[in-house]
Amino acid sequence: SFNYNQAITGDPNNPGTTGNAFASFLLGIPSSASLARLKGDAGLRWWEMGFFAQDTWKITHKLTFNYGIRYEADTPDVEVYNRMSNFDTGSGLLVLPNTSGTSPGLSSRSLVKGNYFGIQNFEPRLGLAYQLTPKTVLRAGFANHSALGMGKCFGFMALNSPFGGGTSYFNTATPQDIVRTLDQGFPTTQPFNPLSNTGPLVWAADPNGPHGYEGQWSAGIQRELASNLSVEVNYVGNSAPHLMGLYQPNTAALGNGPFPQRTPYYAVDPNAPTVLSWIWRERAHYDSLQATVTKRFSSGLSFGGAFTWSHDLGTEEGAQGAVPNIMANEQIDARLRLAMNWLWEIPIGRGKKYGQDMNKFVDAVAGGWRFGGIVAFQSGSPFTVNGYAGNPDRICNGQTPSGGHTITEWFNTSCFVAPPTLVDPVYGGSYFTYGNSGYNILTGDGIRQNDISLTKFFVVGEGRKLEFRFEAFNVSNNTQFQNPVSNVQAGNGGEVTAANPSREIQLALKYTF
Repeated sequence: SFNYNQAITGDPNNPGTTGNAFASFLLGIPSSASLARLKGDAGLRWWEMGFFAQDTWKITHKLTFNYGIRYEADTPDVEVYNRMSNFDTGSGLLVLPNTSGTSPGLSSRSLVKGNYFGIQNFEPRLGLAYQLTPKTVLRAGFANHSALGMGKCFGFMALNSPFGGGTSYFNTATPQDIVRTLDQGFPTTQPFNPLSNTGPLVWAADPNGPHGYEGQWSAGIQRELASNLSVEVNYVGNSAPHLMGLYQPNTAALGNGPFPQRTPYYAVDPNAPTVLSWIWRERAHYDSLQATVTKRFSSGLSFGGAFTWSHDLGTEEGAQGAVPNIMANEQIDARLRLAMNWLWEIPIGRGKKYGQDMNKFVDAVAGGWRFGGIVAFQSGSPFTVNGYAGNPDRICNGQTPSGGHTITEWFNTSCFVAPPTLVDPVYGGSYFTYGNSGYNILTGDGIRQNDISLTKFFVVGEGRKLEFRFEAFNVSNNTQFQNPVSNVQAGNGGEVTAANPSREIQLALKYTF
């Protein structure tokens, strides 16, 4: 892979605001390049075991208690011939199975160690239902789930040296140090790197990661309004600590010097590899109020509606590399959502309310139609404003420009400015620091979707029928913009450049025999 940035063609005295990545490409001077060889499949082995017990206790004729417990045990991966290695963040070296490192977990065959047979593996389930009135029921529940697979590295550590090969190089803008150009290709490499030569990419796993789990709970009320009509209101939540995620412990420090010299492990590994480490420090939390109304199909009609008011939080691994993760809005966070659906059997045709005596040839065309649809409204999804060293400085809210949202300026880019610069005492020049702007702080356009369908069945013989469907998606042709360009340094920062599909119409025939 070849990577290009604006620094190679930029002014050393004005980093981040001059230069052009495409110009660097035209000159054939990548900022970095890497070549990796893969050795093939690994012979991974592990155990998965599970046991459970459950019971229902009818305490009274109105009160029911469900309870149970599950036990999950999931061992870490091992390779049948020990063909894998883990990156020791304490020393910056690769460690083979059954050797030693700076952490106790690195001394095992799996290169990771955790409590996989402890009390955290017990997963209780509790449920309670109480009939308040003949047509009203209260319900509550709780469950704890073990995060299966959290002791695994999914075979990635089998790609490390000495069981893989490759090379990489870096070109530096300030001070200028052009190691290789695109036309020179890669230097000669050996098929497999020795353990001391990590290559361009290293996979790692936290050797002593805690056991991941997720707790889920809910409480609500359900009310029957009629024989086929009910409403339900629930609070639903979950929380998950110690989830698995990736971070990069060898992220280069800010500065103007050559990239390899700015990486934390340069002293022991001048190759400055990209280290992708699975670490068990991610978190997630969700709270919601959910209301639904449901009418089961009767008298030729069914419909349903669902409203959700929620907040979805999760951790973000910041540009600062090894800096601890930050709780922020998830990219899938949708605060408000309303969805409705219906299916109506149009009462026209033989045997229907209207046209009971209709001629069978007319009925074949005009009778037996069904009309259905879905309508959905949803608030916009969050996005992160970026630029400069990662995040800019935020000096005002920025969600809505003074003239309102437009496709040329969805958010107020003037609220996000360059962070302070520091002087590089070793290599000279100045560089941007990390800004104070957070993650997923602004929201884009929402969803306003309406789909309809028209369906008819034609009986063409015993056990044979033909189904015709007319479907229109986004039938009112609402424009639904995708999130804008979020890089405030880009010439079109804040501009909306894409939208969800416009109206789509399709016809279908299905023959069943």
